[in-house]
Amino acid sequence: MTHNQGVTGSSPVRPTHHKHPRVLFLHLQAIDQAYYYILFSRSLNRFYVGVTSDSVECRLQQHWDKLYGSRSFTARANDWEVVLTIPCNSLTQALRIEKYIKRMKSRRFIEQLIEDEAMLNRLKQRFA
Repeated sequence: MTHNQGVTGSSPVRPTHHKHPRVLFLHLQAIDQAYYYILFSRSLNRFYVGVTSDSVECRLQQHWDKLYGSRSFTARANDWEVVLTIPCNSLTQALRIEKYIKRMKSRRFIEQLIEDEAMLNRLKQRFA
């Protein structure tokens, strides 16, 4: 092979690297409505927190169908139910709320959030 021939199987038209992180950030800003949700499984006695730009019912069905793989956390049980849904102004807001609640690492905090609407409203305002 001479220097000018190139490499077999290469594709100069499509790069093999991932999209730049800014593209993802811009995509997150473009979504108008998003939801933060909390699921509960009685059999595991555990909460699961998540975010979606789809309907929460659609996302719950995806968890039931094990769309995220048979080894994902939600695949451990078939009795997940929605216990809280927080409509957010953007996916960015929903992700910030999710990150904050996960950082708390507190079942008690989640239970208080489910029961206390004022606490919920303060959380939404904090990340508006």
